[in-house]
Amino acid sequence: MVAAGVGVLGYHWFFPPDAVVIDRRVRGLVRLLRVETDQSIFAQAVRADRIADHFTHDVSLNLDGISKGSYNVSGRPELRQTALAARNRIVGMRCDVPSLKISINEETRTAEVDITLLIWHKEDPNPMVEDLCLSLRKEEGIWLIAAIEGVAEKSLPLETR
Repeated sequence: MVAAGVGVLGYHWFFPPDAVVIDRRVRGLVRLLRVETDQSIFAQAVRADRIADHFTHDVSLNLDGISKGSYNVSGRPELRQTALAARNRIVGMRCDVPSLKISINEETRTAEVDITLLIWHKEDPNPMVEDLCLSLRKEEGIWLIAAIEGVAEKSLPLETR
């Protein structure tokens, strides 16, 4: 009986459910968005490549609903260039994910992720709050982000401030 339990745990460790894989990928991407000071151009390029690897080749970003401007990107090469340019302009940014909701459609091998993102710039103690909707597609066994849309701005709950 114990061996069967260990076997099941081992199976789920090496072959986690899709929701766990998606959660890990999205949180991993958010960790890559952190922009530290004094990164070499090579390090910035490598990180931009790692960011782009989370997306499909035909990715579409429509971030018109976010609070600080309007951003639209089409395709992985443009996404990579945008990530690299942003990393050169933005220093001292960090992000956190307090809320993440995943809905998977097994038949179409797609998923929707509603995410709340907290973004701190430099030493500002008050984060910006951005709600995003990510559309993912499973390609060759890997969950990749096919689209991101910004959701209308909302205020930060008082207990988080």
